Amino acid sequence: MQRSHTLSERRLVWVGVLVLLWMSVILVKLVYLYTIRPHIDDPSLAPAALIPQYMRDLSQSGRPSQAPKPIDSGGRSEAQREVPAAPPTLVFSDRFLAWVRADPRLAAPLLTALGAFLVGLCNALIWPGMRNLIGYIWDRLLAAVGRRTLENDYLDSVIRQNRLLPLLPTTLVPVTANGACQELDDLYISLSVAGTGKNEIASLDAALSNHPRIVILGDPGSGKTTTLRFLSLAFARARRKRPGSRQTEARAAERTLIKAARVRVAQEFGLSDYPFPVFVYLNRLRDIISRDHPSRPLQDYILDECQGSGVLRGGAPGLLDRKLRAGQCVFLFDAFDELGTAEARDRVAELVGEFAGSAPPGNRFIVTSRIVGYKNQLAAHGFHVLTIEPLSPVLVRELTRKWYNALGEPALADQLLDALKSRPRIYELAVNPMLLSIIVLVQYVRHMIPERRHVLYKECVEILVERRFAPVRVQDAYNAVLPADDAIMMLQKIAIALHSRGLREIRRGDLTGGVISDLISHFGHFSHVASLTAQEVLQNIEERSQLLTERGIDEHGYPVIAFSHLTFQEFLASRGFFERAFSQGHEAITTELLELYALDPDWWEEVILLYAAQLSSEQQEAFFSRFGGFLQG
Repeated sequence: MQRSHTLSERRLVWVGVLVLLWMSVILVKLVYLYTIRPHIDDPSLAPAALIPQYMRDLSQSGRPSQAPKPIDSGGRSEAQREVPAAPPTLVFSDRFLAWVRADPRLAAPLLTALGAFLVGLCNALIWPGMRNLIGYIWDRLLAAVGRRTLENDYLDSVIRQNRLLPLLPTTLVPVTANGACQELDDLYISLSVAGTGKNEIASLDAALSNHPRIVILGDPGSGKTTTLRFLSLAFARARRKRPGSRQTEARAAERTLIKAARVRVAQEFGLSDYPFPVFVYLNRLRDIISRDHPSRPLQDYILDECQGSGVLRGGAPGLLDRKLRAGQCVFLFDAFDELGTAEARDRVAELVGEFAGSAPPGNRFIVTSRIVGYKNQLAAHGFHVLTIEPLSPVLVRELTRKWYNALGEPALADQLLDALKSRPRIYELAVNPMLLSIIVLVQYVRHMIPERRHVLYKECVEILVERRFAPVRVQDAYNAVLPADDAIMMLQKIAIALHSRGLREIRRGDLTGGVISDLISHFGHFSHVASLTAQEVLQNIEERSQLLTERGIDEHGYPVIAFSHLTFQEFLASRGFFERAFSQGHEAITTELLELYALDPDWWEEVILLYAAQLSSEQQEAFFSRFGGFLQG
């Protein structure tokens, strides 16, 4: 607990210190007069070793002869010259000492009384104040150490959450020949962005130093979230002054990563300091306008998100507040378009803009959004818009080689790059970072490259659910609980349920107790799935594919589940509608999709495009005919 100190208390401490010093001068003089000076005057009273040689010489030779007093230029002797008056305290102490010397019997009791007075003064006046002062300094020292420990814990959590890239799941990659890991450091590429000005194209890294408020726009899978996660990782490592690991080899590796992060922040990002990263999933704030706390500041919601994601364990609201007031934060707001409704996006844009406007200088703000979900809501608050450009041929080669190096098969990179040169339709997909990553995955596993986007997604989902590279006994264990086809059907129905409710994530309890339980009830009694619990189904899907992942807890402390990427939710929803069309008819499904599109065009646009891509030519013609009439009407 911190101690408070009033001005009068501090003054009293200083007055007591001055009195103590003055009394100490008198005590020292008394001790000198009655213990040391007699030995100087009469060396026989003490051993010779206790008396300096020059003092013995002085006592044996007597007083030195009086030299003639010098005369100054004014004809005055030294005695006639004016000598500055001694301070009153010294005059009083000299008179007091003269009075004591006149009667030596007073020395012992005076020394005793003076010593007792000084001890009492210290105990009654000086020591309490000094004790509080020492306690205050100690508390400040402990608080400083505690704050640094808390910051290190926060930075370590940020590093742990962002160091791996989840697109190719750990269920697949670690079982490759060389056991390659998906380190984000090894896979990150600096994307090119275009500004609002003519020919304003630069790397995203370089743009960070020029604009403290940025909106990054991009198509699905263009690398928006990955960029924010890498910035979080780089800034957290750069701020980490020393490695946290206790093992020698791990400390050496961490030290190398910290040094590399600092070089990148200084040279590539062009920043003179190391910002304090705060990553926020904006879709967690989708219901912000419906809460009963209209005056609650955005900073409180950010703190809830940090606590829910686990980076601020046990609260620690003071840490974020201190960094904000010091102008050291960089707020990374992800997925603005996933807020679901235009009303929610407008409200959150207003809160983010007000927060950025009221924040002290030095803080930075970055917001990401799909192009279709952003309507210049943050332009009035001074945000500069950057749009991610398609990958250049150089970046396509760089990312392809990075992926195959991570997979432990660098020789396959040239095969894929040659295929991209000869197949323009595939190359058109490869300029998107996520699609290129999926192409790498499908080609690595299937030894083939689909030329259509929805086929790529389908192949990717099947690869992840089937666990193609897992041992046979592991595949059999998963399929014994939930066959792969049933798992994919469950994922499709879950995707439709979430997307129809406008949700990017859902509480684990609501998913198992509501959505999955209802799905299980539709299986026939003779189906093996009907005998499973909702928890068993969810656990099986999570562990085998990582398409559904837990994303921390919400503001009420409940764990939440979401698809690892919104693209997978959109594709699985479109695939679910497509398969339902075989039983319900394409006319009925088209009607349902148009009604959903009318509620929120931005939210449903990708689902409708993916659904239409799976139709035959005749079905597509009929679908777009109705869709065009719907838009005109």
